[in-house]
Amino acid sequence: MVTARDEFELHTATGRLNTEVTAGEDNHLSIRLVNTGTAAIEDITLSSSKPEGWSITFTPDKVDSLEPGLSQEVDVVIKPPRKTIAGDYYPAD
Repeated sequence: MVTARDEFELHTATGRLNTEVTAGEDNHLSIRLVNTGTAAIEDITLSSSKPEGWSITFTPDKVDSLEPGLSQEVDVVIKPPRKTIAGDYYPAD
């Protein structure tokens, strides 16, 4: 019997999963989804938890299918409110 393994990793160019952003501006972060499993992963939807008033968008925001060994680049745009103070980034509940 052969069993498929669904696994994926998420990477950034720097390897860090945090970033610095400028208030009131679109700040881009590139992430890469990598299918490290043995079967295609279907219907991947990207979403986020964010502080109130912030905007976070993903392009693309949905990946229909990601075959084993392949990756998908995703552009994340983070836009904090214009009057955000440094360190003022409490996640939404």
